[in-house]
Amino acid sequence: MEAFTNVVFMISALSLVFFVLGSLLNIIQPTGYYPYTEIGWGTNNYRDFYHLYCEGQTVFALGYSGVRNIALFVEGPMLTYVISFALYYELFFRRLGFRKIVIVTFIITVATSFSTTGILIAIFLMYIKFYEIVKKSKVIKYLIIPIVICIVGYSLFWVVEDKFVSNVYSASARADDILASFKCFFSDIFNGVGYQNMEAIAPYRLFKRTGAGLSTGLGAILAYGGVLWGFWYITPFIIAIVNYIKKPKIRIKMAFIIMAFALLLVTVVHSRVLCTIINAICWYFILQKNFRKEVL
Repeated sequence: MEAFTNVVFMISALSLVFFVLGSLLNIIQPTGYYPYTEIGWGTNNYRDFYHLYCEGQTVFALGYSGVRNIALFVEGPMLTYVISFALYYELFFRRLGFRKIVIVTFIITVATSFSTTGILIAIFLMYIKFYEIVKKSKVIKYLIIPIVICIVGYSLFWVVEDKFVSNVYSASARADDILASFKCFFSDIFNGVGYQNMEAIAPYRLFKRTGAGLSTGLGAILAYGGVLWGFWYITPFIIAIVNYIKKPKIRIKMAFIIMAFALLLVTVVHSRVLCTIINAICWYFILQKNFRKEVL
């Protein structure tokens, strides 16, 4: 996890350099160009910067109209997925304590990605980490926190409005993907319809879309593999919820599992090695004897 976090930090730092100097100021020019047909993703064309940074998604929020920071991925949620686990490790699991420059870099990267999920997770993790400090300081508690809440609330309002008002098609497609995958799951609860069998999900969509994909990793797992596959991802989550309530001393580890489940619900990463590794860590936490404190 230390090595993983360091790699994600470098990716985030580079993305901010190219986002500011390339996307915003046009000082750094792209070195390549990839039509969406070449990468098989969405309907966006991508500009490549030295194979270290991509431009491919636009956003309209908070008065800003332009590309969003997706680092070297093809969409914002993928960047959010890796940063969330790196941020969690840096804040709670790192033996030597968190590094301020790493935390700040992660938060700015998430903010420039305009990912609602990423912003909410970053706020939640920072709140958990610094709750005791906030609780003891009246200045922070009664002055700074209300100001931050207003700023964050205003920002989230505009981001959500962009997703559900300005970009109605995207929002409805995501909702349709989630509903279709779960409807497909109930058609064959035990076995599922087969790995990557997208055609089996198509009849359950509310409207037809050319080249339609999915917007949920958990929905894909349940639709493709039924309970047999879903068991390995849902079981740690259920146990984590119970333990989070009953055992306050291990809430940090249980919250990691809950976050992993939430990200899997809204991110299509079920076929990626990282997702399998994260799930293995979740099982490790719930199978630990007496939930001893150990460093990853």
